[in-house]
Amino acid sequence: MQRYLNIRLPGSVITEVNITGITRLGGVQDAIKLKLGDAINSAAAFIGIFDVNNNRISTWTEFDSLPNDYFEEGGCCLTVHCAQNQPKFTPVVTSQRSAD
Repeated sequence: MQRYLNIRLPGSVITEVNITGITRLGGVQDAIKLKLGDAINSAAAFIGIFDVNNNRISTWTEFDSLPNDYFEEGGCCLTVHCAQNQPKFTPVVTSQRSAD
């Protein structure tokens, strides 16, 4: 049996994401990124998922305890937000002094 999650990107329509067989929150983020593609301007790891009360879903336990309404056609939907500024790599510069 297929399992679909209702999601919405702000300013966009509600869509369904196939999450059949996914057992980790990172897998859900990957499925959302795959479905929405270029509409999301950040890597899957930077996708934030929020319920109808604007509570962030940040663990698999929280996701797994969502009511069935989020998975039914025409039911509630999770809102997807993306990190606008991804963390950038900043090299650490160390100073090495010679002993005088």
